[in-house]
Formats: sequence, C-alpha cells, structure tokens
Amino acid sequence: MFWAAGEMAGWIARRFPEGGRFTPWVAHAQGARYERLGEPPASAVEAARSAVTATDLLSSFGCVDMLRTPAGDWVVLEVGTDGLFNHVDRDFGDPDFKRGLCHSIAKSFWESANQAAERG
Repeated sequence: MFWAAGEMAGWIARRFPEGGRFTPWVAHAQGARYERLGEPPASAVEAARSAVTATDLLSSFGCVDMLRTPAGDWVVLEVGTDGLFNHVDRDFGDPDFKRGLCHSIAKSFWESANQAAERG
C-alpha cells in the first residue's frame, strides 16, 4: 500500500503472471508484476497507516509491504520509501495510476519542502 502526503495513494499486489516462473520471492526482479486491487480492507488501511505513522512517513511517502495471515489479519512486513529516480517499482501498466501516484509523491515532497522553508 502506498501512502503520500498523509493519504493512501494506492493498493496493489505483486504477483507472477499466470503460467510464469514461480519463486517464493515475489519480486519485480524475479518477474513479478503489479496488479491494482479494489478498495482495501479497513484493517489493511489501519495497519498501513499505523506503520507509516510509526516510521514518521505519514506526511511524506512510504510503501507498506503486508501479508494476510490465515486468520485474516494484516501483518506489516516492512515500510520502504521511494526516491525521485526509482522507476522499476512503478511498472504498473496503467499510465493513469502511475501519473496519479507520481503526482501524490510530488505533492508530499513539495509539502515537506515548504514546511522546511517555513521553519527556516
């Protein structure tokens, strides 16, 4: 789940294409691709918001990797960030989603820069 400037900016899953290579490491470098998902469950949003808040990234930008337990709970694995030049993990195949995500990231950077300038 992506968070930018205090708002959820995307809910996606990384999966291998049907019939493609499978490894337990579901990584872009291993051939996995992103799929946009529908509305996230409230419990996933709550877990992700707690994670970006705990890492002080709520007002900035953070990507929250999560797994769902057999009981249906969401467990946060890690929180990562994205830089201005990281493009590999934006291979969504959906230009509108990518544009919206890039806009959200830019908004969070500009808000942070403006706050820093106001503090002097």
